[in-house]
Amino acid sequence: MFPDIFRKMEVVGKEDSARVILCEEQWAGRHLKYKIKENQVPPSRIEHLVIEGNGKGTTETLRLEELSDGTRLTMDIEAKGLAATILGRLFRKQFEAEMNHIFEGYTRVIEASA
Repeated sequence: MFPDIFRKMEVVGKEDSARVILCEEQWAGRHLKYKIKENQVPPSRIEHLVIEGNGKGTTETLRLEELSDGTRLTMDIEAKGLAATILGRLFRKQFEAEMNHIFEGYTRVIEASA
């Protein structure tokens, strides 16, 4: 969906009921490579935990909420390691702009599929 940021997202295994996904991203000029464990919690939550690589220990929770005029997507991130340093301190404004771009894309995709 965002080829300028997400270079690779490939399911590489399963762990219990979760998928293990290999991810490569380009953020603020930095190449990040890591594996996440993804749990889908019906009906409206997705949980990610970085289990290997950049940002190991980082958690991300996505929540979807149906509204009368669309869908609200809420993302909570607790960054660890290099991800916290890059995203939290060095490139905060750029990170916020890129996240807003991502949310706009998610909104277009979700609304188009409704």
